[in-house]
Amino acid sequence: MSIRLDDYGLDLAELARDLQGLEELPTSALLINEYIFDVREWRELPHAQQVEDLRGNALAVLAAIELTAASAHLRRHEDEDTAWMPRFRYPYLLRRMTLARASLDREMLLDFFDNSIMFCDSDWDMLRFIHRVIRWAERFAHLSPGNPREFTRLNLQHEFARVIVEPPLDGLQGFIIDIMELLGIRVVEFDNRIPEEEHRAWVRQQLEIDPRRSRSKSGRLEYREAGGTDNSIYVVRTMGGVDGYEVRGNMAEDLALIIDIGESEVPATLTMFIEEHIISVINRRTEIKAEIVENSMRLRWYDTSLTAEDLGRIIHRSIKEEFVLSVVAVNMIFDPLRISSLRGSILGYKEQRRLEIRRRDPEKLPFVVCNACHSYAPHAFCVVSVDRPPCCGRSYDELASLAQLTHSMDQSTIARGICIDRRKGQYMGANKAAQRHSEGSITRINLHSLRENPHPTTAIPQCIAYYVDEFDVICIVSQEFEGRTPDGKTFLTLLDRVAGRQLPGYLGVSEDYILSQSFLINEGGLSRVAWMNETLKRRLGIRMEHVATENECVNLQEFREFLATWSK
Repeated sequence: MSIRLDDYGLDLAELARDLQGLEELPTSALLINEYIFDVREWRELPHAQQVEDLRGNALAVLAAIELTAASAHLRRHEDEDTAWMPRFRYPYLLRRMTLARASLDREMLLDFFDNSIMFCDSDWDMLRFIHRVIRWAERFAHLSPGNPREFTRLNLQHEFARVIVEPPLDGLQGFIIDIMELLGIRVVEFDNRIPEEEHRAWVRQQLEIDPRRSRSKSGRLEYREAGGTDNSIYVVRTMGGVDGYEVRGNMAEDLALIIDIGESEVPATLTMFIEEHIISVINRRTEIKAEIVENSMRLRWYDTSLTAEDLGRIIHRSIKEEFVLSVVAVNMIFDPLRISSLRGSILGYKEQRRLEIRRRDPEKLPFVVCNACHSYAPHAFCVVSVDRPPCCGRSYDELASLAQLTHSMDQSTIARGICIDRRKGQYMGANKAAQRHSEGSITRINLHSLRENPHPTTAIPQCIAYYVDEFDVICIVSQEFEGRTPDGKTFLTLLDRVAGRQLPGYLGVSEDYILSQSFLINEGGLSRVAWMNETLKRRLGIRMEHVATENECVNLQEFREFLATWSK
């Protein structure tokens, strides 16, 4: 689209005077000038030439506004935007950023938790939204300064940001909205003639939100439940059976839910995750609420007209919709005596399954590639193995199950390929996956190395490990730690540096990976770790005296003295 500045009634002569009158440039909130179009040197131009140059370039006008009229507002609210990065730390929540300038109920918009909603209370809030989109492109898509064409391509290809506006839009507002469209940001117009009772459906359609993932506002208090008692039991097994569901006994408090999978190619080790995942499947796909209580499942439903047969049918259907399985036999048993007789064999099966998980050889299992973070980071991916789980804290079994047994496009299995360096954890299959998922920007990854071609970090790591050159040691900080490491770093400053990048010396790691025998084995593993925050050390059960916490070291001098003492 083309933009004719005369259509907006902007006073370009006054804008040029404001630009020329700047005694010094702002020191912050200059993302438009840095990444889209730079007019900082225009201050030295004659006034007439400034006006003429502004008239011929709409992006230059936007950049000049950022330096002049909007500067104070952008700087004043820049600290609020520091909350922008933490939003990406929670998987499954954030999918898009949305700016709302329409007469829609704000509480209703916030209810769509797949989107990060920003409300437009002033013209300059539109520029703040552009700032957030630029920050996304720079952080997760590696946008380089002065590249508006690439910024537009990213917005058009990934549709990360959307704007809901309500006409009419005149003057400055219309100009900024048209600039957003010029930069590839999708703009959706809201018609205030749409009945209020249809607003939710309209927003859901425009933002492409799955209706099952909006928060329920059911006010019904009457409900029925089954399971969760001491005599109840729940298990998923690979024991064969007939596809369908069967209910035994009259509905009561005790419940044995036994789900037999008939697929011979499904290893028993994956059924442990399937047990956990079925809980979210039931909660997401049905009107039944489910939760795990020790070895059993508790079911709760508000439609009191549902029978035991209805429960079996609903659960069977939801599992078949989620998993690619030809045989799923759902057995619901309400007879307390029958449940008691089955408890021993079911608990024995679960124990045998745990032993198989401990004994399996990681080298004989395929890698899993997960790009679930691709929705906000075009180059985000994880190559996952049993001994190298992803930094977000999900397990290998979870991702392997999703890759092999569901319709998910976010996970896939790949062959390990030739082992190039076993100690570093470099495999040809992982290198090929890295090149493909990073569009060629990453050619090699070492799964167990921190300083040489480390695995890239997504924006939701449980912990961040980094190398301290001065002392030749590793420090680890977890996401809940709000203090500073001995060298003054915080989790958020580290996250801002490493998220979305392959950065030697910095790596996002999960707590399970820290406890793995393969943890950063190329750097010496836990023996090279010299500091981690106290809550993380306690949670992991690490009793190594050579690992300090904030209780021993709060600055570099104390850290230096601690290391000197330990080395003696």
